[in-house]
Amino acid sequence: MAFSDAVFQAIAAHPYYGFIFPIAAFGIFKLNADFLRKNLYVEELSSKQEKKVSTDYAFLNRFGRVGELAALELKLILRHKRSRSSLILGFFFLFYGFIFYKEKAIDRNAFGQMMFAAIFMTGISIIIYGQFMFAWQSAHFDGILANKINFKDYIKAKFLLFTIGATVITLLASFYGFLSPKLLLLHIAAYLYNIGFGTVIVLYLATLNYKRLDINKAASFNYQGTGATQWLLMFPYALTPILLYLPFGIMNLPYWGLMVVSLFGLIMLLMRGFWVNFITAKFEKQRYKIAEGFRE
Repeated sequence: MAFSDAVFQAIAAHPYYGFIFPIAAFGIFKLNADFLRKNLYVEELSSKQEKKVSTDYAFLNRFGRVGELAALELKLILRHKRSRSSLILGFFFLFYGFIFYKEKAIDRNAFGQMMFAAIFMTGISIIIYGQFMFAWQSAHFDGILANKINFKDYIKAKFLLFTIGATVITLLASFYGFLSPKLLLLHIAAYLYNIGFGTVIVLYLATLNYKRLDINKAASFNYQGTGATQWLLMFPYALTPILLYLPFGIMNLPYWGLMVVSLFGLIMLLMRGFWVNFITAKFEKQRYKIAEGFRE
């Protein structure tokens, strides 16, 4: 205390003494910087330290390794032209409902007519990105197979990414509630269907797609990587909720129809652990065929 009191008393009496401290700090910084330039080499950094991949997305940290893999793929989406264009295109489809959500259909509770639009909008991130699921990583797919990546975590990361994307889009599409609160019920049913069943069918069909994709090219009028799998995807994806709803629509029980679609999606969601194991087994069986196709 006596020493610090003497120092501050001296500075108070002679303010120019205060320059000693920033000059000393700069001198120490300079000595340290020079030492590091002369002695620090990247190849000499300890290889024993486990390499940690920074997610840069704090909300994904809670998911551990699965969150890291999802964050890496999210970076891939945002950094490359085609994947980024697909993401931006998805937001434009939010206005798709204005074509199908007509006042007469809403008043008549004709959810069957509006089901496709709801499924398409709330699941657009799953449909657009999911149709080329593993192909987005075709340029470094061999590296994924060679790395010590747990394939179960890899598939879980895909499910996580789909769920986050569908949740964000569904929340953004909630402005249709201003047209009618009924549309919010429709969107909830479509959302549960998308994250429950939609994610499963997309990932399963992705294991059958062997076409390479160049993610540095623009998405507009680019059909590279498109094959029969993408067309087959739309049939079970779009028709299943309509077929589930149809009997109740015919019996004039529209809300029961929405409940059945929601319940189907919820059951599939609760069975996600089973589907993760199923798709992981399918992926492990197909991974060398996929890798061979991506090399062409």
